[in-house]
Amino acid sequence: MGVSATMEAIDDVFDKLLDFAGVIHNDITLSAIASVQAGTIAENIKVIDNQSDELLSAVGSTIANTLASAIAVALSDKEIKVLDIAKQSVDRKGLLMSIGLKNLRFNYESYVKPLEMNGWLTMTIPDKPTSPNQKYLTTLKGRLVLEILKKSGIE
Repeated sequence: MGVSATMEAIDDVFDKLLDFAGVIHNDITLSAIASVQAGTIAENIKVIDNQSDELLSAVGSTIANTLASAIAVALSDKEIKVLDIAKQSVDRKGLLMSIGLKNLRFNYESYVKPLEMNGWLTMTIPDKPTSPNQKYLTTLKGRLVLEILKKSGIE
């Protein structure tokens, strides 16, 4: 199985895996956002992590290694770190500072926005993107990225 080393191609593979497993991933992202807003973030993160573990246990090591290699080419170390840091909700400034960057629009558009556009990272208040209370959280797909890298020893 060859996977093109772009975020979009990897995202397509994840969509197919999630569809094959019967996981309605768009609903998971929406429920994650709703749970964050309702204050039940810890419980929701456990659910997403369990789904990630279940899906990865069904994926063979050859597929995981192929995906991990493509992810390692498609994402920078800083983007991978953003996904890891945002496993717990974090604001933009904290996210960028954790990867050694200033809270500037260019840095946000370079390292956070692409992950958000692919659905690997989500805003906790999507209807108010400029809210001072805005935080970011790694979605199921983003957690799959991290778990595949970890499982393959690339992390």
